[in-house]
Amino acid sequence: MYSTVCGNRGLRGGCERFVTRWGEPVSVPGSGVASASLPGVGGATGPMNVCFALQTGVNSLPEIFSITPSELSFYGKNNAVLTGRNLGHVIGVRLQGDLDCSAKEASVRLNTGASLTFHIPAGDKGRVEVCLLLPDGSCHGNASLTYLSAPVCASIALDSTWASGKRKMNISGSNLEFVEEVTHSHTNQKVTFWKTDDGGSLKFESLATDRDPFSSSVTLRVANHTLACPAAIRYLPDPQFSAFYATPAPDHLLLTITLAVGRSLRRLFCTMEFAWLPLFVALGGLRGARALQEIDVFPSRDGDIRDFTVAARWVYVVTGDHLYQLNLSLGLLHGLPQRGTYKKGVNPLVSGRFNRASEGGASIFTVNTLAPVVERNLLFTCGAIDCGYCEMLNLTDITRILSGEDYEVSRVVPEGASVGFVVDNTYLLSAAEGPNETNVPVCQDIPKISRIRLFNIHNSQEGGLLSSIDGRGDPAIHARHHGVQFVDGFQIKSTIFLLSNVKGQANTPTVRLLWVTVATSESKTETLKSFQGATLVCCEVGEANQSRSRLVSSSVIPGDQPVLLAGIFNDHDVTNTELAIYDISPQTDAKTYEDPDFSYLGNPLMVAGRPGPIMLKPRRVLLKHRYMTSVLAVKLNNWLIVFIGTGDGQLLKLTLDATLQAQCLSVIWKAPDDRRVFPKMHLDPVGRKHVFLAVRDKLMRVPVSQCVQHGSLESCWNARDPYCGWCGALRRCSFEDECPSSLWLSVPDDLRQRRMLSHSFQEDAEGKIRLAVFTHLKRGGAPANFSCRFDSSVGVLGGLGHRYPECTCLLPPVIAGLRVSVTVSLGEVDVTEELNLLNCSGITGAPTSLLCSQCLAAGCGWSNGACTWTRSGALNMNVCFALQTGVNSLPEIFSITPSELSFYGKNNAVLTGRNLGNVIGVRLQGHLDCSAKEASVRLNTGASLTFHIPAGDKGRVEVCLLLPDGSCHGNASLTYLSAPVCASIAPDSTWASGKRKMNISGSNLEFVEEVTHSHTNQKVTFWKTDDGASLKFESLATDRDPFSSSVTLRVANHTLACPTAIRYLPDPQFSAFYATPAPDHLLLTIILKRAEELQMAEVDLEVRGVQGGEDLDCDIRKIEHSKATDFITCIIQSSSDAEITAVKITYGAKTVLLEPHLVLHGVPHSINYRDFGRSYYVGVYLLLPAEACRTVEHEHRRPGDVRLGRYPPRLCKQADPSYVEGQETEDATSAARGTARLVS
Repeated sequence: MYSTVCGNRGLRGGCERFVTRWGEPVSVPGSGVASASLPGVGGATGPMNVCFALQTGVNSLPEIFSITPSELSFYGKNNAVLTGRNLGHVIGVRLQGDLDCSAKEASVRLNTGASLTFHIPAGDKGRVEVCLLLPDGSCHGNASLTYLSAPVCASIALDSTWASGKRKMNISGSNLEFVEEVTHSHTNQKVTFWKTDDGGSLKFESLATDRDPFSSSVTLRVANHTLACPAAIRYLPDPQFSAFYATPAPDHLLLTITLAVGRSLRRLFCTMEFAWLPLFVALGGLRGARALQEIDVFPSRDGDIRDFTVAARWVYVVTGDHLYQLNLSLGLLHGLPQRGTYKKGVNPLVSGRFNRASEGGASIFTVNTLAPVVERNLLFTCGAIDCGYCEMLNLTDITRILSGEDYEVSRVVPEGASVGFVVDNTYLLSAAEGPNETNVPVCQDIPKISRIRLFNIHNSQEGGLLSSIDGRGDPAIHARHHGVQFVDGFQIKSTIFLLSNVKGQANTPTVRLLWVTVATSESKTETLKSFQGATLVCCEVGEANQSRSRLVSSSVIPGDQPVLLAGIFNDHDVTNTELAIYDISPQTDAKTYEDPDFSYLGNPLMVAGRPGPIMLKPRRVLLKHRYMTSVLAVKLNNWLIVFIGTGDGQLLKLTLDATLQAQCLSVIWKAPDDRRVFPKMHLDPVGRKHVFLAVRDKLMRVPVSQCVQHGSLESCWNARDPYCGWCGALRRCSFEDECPSSLWLSVPDDLRQRRMLSHSFQEDAEGKIRLAVFTHLKRGGAPANFSCRFDSSVGVLGGLGHRYPECTCLLPPVIAGLRVSVTVSLGEVDVTEELNLLNCSGITGAPTSLLCSQCLAAGCGWSNGACTWTRSGALNMNVCFALQTGVNSLPEIFSITPSELSFYGKNNAVLTGRNLGNVIGVRLQGHLDCSAKEASVRLNTGASLTFHIPAGDKGRVEVCLLLPDGSCHGNASLTYLSAPVCASIAPDSTWASGKRKMNISGSNLEFVEEVTHSHTNQKVTFWKTDDGASLKFESLATDRDPFSSSVTLRVANHTLACPTAIRYLPDPQFSAFYATPAPDHLLLTIILKRAEELQMAEVDLEVRGVQGGEDLDCDIRKIEHSKATDFITCIIQSSSDAEITAVKITYGAKTVLLEPHLVLHGVPHSINYRDFGRSYYVGVYLLLPAEACRTVEHEHRRPGDVRLGRYPPRLCKQADPSYVEGQETEDATSAARGTARLVS
């Protein structure tokens, strides 16, 4: 039998459990308590135990077979089921943890004799013993329950659904197996859900609604507790499927389904085997559906990503205190904690040792260098712990640590990352900034200067593994000055390239390039002594006569000689950046060289007269763009694709032709807020179709293109993406390697071409007119036949020949009004264009811009102010714009409101200007954008026009005004910024009657157009701050409580959900007040009940005291919160004899009148009056009920005398004539709490 003893045993208080037999106490094994004689009958722990021992008929005692559930969250569980034997007389269930001083008991709700139902109460995490209570107080049975952590709702995916509901949603988190109910805030209908065995996810189907768009918060119920999910579900209109078409193939059928999304069209693709066709009609299902390539994300759980690299089939990621190994899809394979204990070696010849700890640890091994050696299946990690530490890990499994020793290879300070990579599979090159006296005071032997060194990666090399010495010493290249920042490094053939930012003798920032030739003799000394250098100058001297003198990120351009480098440069303003290309081919002449910034072995002397670094200027400046932070260059056939990360969270793709001329700039990924992209990016080495980039605490794998989203040849071609082409066999847009043994049609070399087919007229010497059609489709893949057919309104026109990419035909004598249908066939792909031909000689009139535009659009030429048949005339539309007459009549732009907006766009923007009457549209185009956006005019007054600014990508766009002739005029710009971010709402609760002042904190909130609550369609009134960091609004009223209402923000046509919902609680209840006079004011204390969750603040309340029909302002000084009662203290500036007959309290839109319920006596005296556990010093008189003379404990105060006692009899007699001294018998404090409730 168990008994519990609580008390203070030696230096440890607590409880011990003993097993006691009648008369012989025995300690529980492992309890650490010696056998002892305990007080009681016959040595038992208590007098009842002797009775329990007399139980007869052991078989009649209750037994426990099982409890369902046996594991639960610490919130408890309703309607648990216990099965057993002999349960008929059980009246309760007792639960008690080991050493618990008190047990929990639960009453039985249903008892069948073989099972019983009961509510398991809330408890603390851990294991508890369970027994069954009988009417005599004994407890029998042997079972246990385990309390675990509460469910956590981490995220909901997908985060949106259609209004008709039934979309399959998934909640991710932990301990979700304990959830008993899932609810949506917009309805009381129960949600059907399914749980997984591991508790990591919970699946449910969204409920239907009759309104959209809006957001509905999701809550989980566990026992009697409700948990809110962090994100709400956005309800959107149902999708609209507008059309489909089928494309047969030998063994399958390709279906293309058009889905209307807003004002744009998307297409879904799927393939079907012929055997499935009958089932398709019957079931309405699709098989093998294709989808857009997803963006894979690896979220770090322990801080921002500091560095990462890609090698073979794996990705290695360094965070604050972890090293992770991922597969190429960013699935986690292994994690290696970098926190533990470091034990320094007993002497300099003995290396220290770093021992990892699963949790905690005083030391952190901060990795600054990741150097994979794929050929040897090794990964070297070096960084900051003590004076430097390196480990050699298995490349396939980083948890297999092969060695770890003290080596100062990379930076020995945690900040930043060194440049390190393997050279010739022989050395590990490290270019590291040296420590200074402030950041590493203990490493006195390490030079306080930046160095470039080579370290062995083989044990067999001279000096052993990771040694930097050779037969001639410890060679190194030293920086001559402090403040060197190494940016990038790589090896091409026998040359090592190192790039750095340095500050020279005059503290002038400079970008330096070093060439180091790898010696054939495997000599570190000869290798490092060979260095030469250059200075990169970027780019154009600005207005302040300053160049871009800092390299942010760089990427070598793949290919043979010359060696080209793409680099991003900035100056003191980090947001002004330029992207330039340099020829960094090493110098071939071996001249004696002297470098002003670096020297071999730190030689401080410079030899005069020797040549220094050469100056390299950019071969081409590709792009000037705001806040570029990272660059990656990739070759694709004759194209150069440059991926650019930005500081405002975008991944750009810049396409360059064979001459390095920038053609198109597009955005392939953007973050909703401003998130800086890490300076280093990598290409997926296997598929070469994804870019790895890091943003804060997330590593992302972004597709280089989304070819599959283009559902037609025209759409695929108009994307102007060299990665995408139309596959003739698959009849879809694809990557070239996805279209084997088939024709693959891609974009032309000039991406500025706007038409797949263009035409012109030719007049020969006999006056005959020929029609020439040019095909701007580039052939790839398998060879294909090329042919043309000309059908006209007068019959088939005779072809004069066709040779890719041009074909011609002879036109009849009468051309005007002739309709020609041109069909160009490339293999199995046909492209058709309808032409309405005009007589070029008949396009006559004054040489205006409109006439010129009509001439060129008809395929004619423009020469000497007239339209002509000949091809010698101008064919470029720009010649027409130069013909504009009456410049004063051209439209001009004065202003656009707003001029800054989020990338979601803006409805009803207003443009003001002059001569706007003929404007039919507004064109927006960013620098190097391959396609412009156009918006129609909604309202035009001649002096202003209203239009919807479409969604765009973050950055600056130029704006001009479209006229009917196709020309565009005016000069203005707009800037797209990040979307609003709703980070938090404070306070997060409100009273049901509404009108509480709430504040949304975040960023870019100035772009918010509407705030809504999920429980109502009523509009919310709100106010924005100029900095966009906060948005204030008043909560709306509701007729129900408690519940949660999600908050959404509307920006243009997009809805953003706030992460937390607002909890609606009952209105506060003001129960009493009392006044305490002072010489020049009156102190009011108001008692507030049931408001602890509201956490009311001074800004929520307005208090006025009523005196003779006049309202007196009461200045709130503080609000004290307790478990169930709040105390509001305010001061009325009034005379001490003011009599407050009532108090008016205003919160939100409600005003409460609080009147006294008890009339009290005023007694002149000076005491420290204690009420509700606090003290107030009253200097004039005490407002006190007469009963208090018998009950209230008080402190009599006079100068120099503080003592505790009763009120003087004369004061009590004055307050209560019936008072008799000596009748004070009740406890003062409790009586005061009961009687002094309302004081007026």
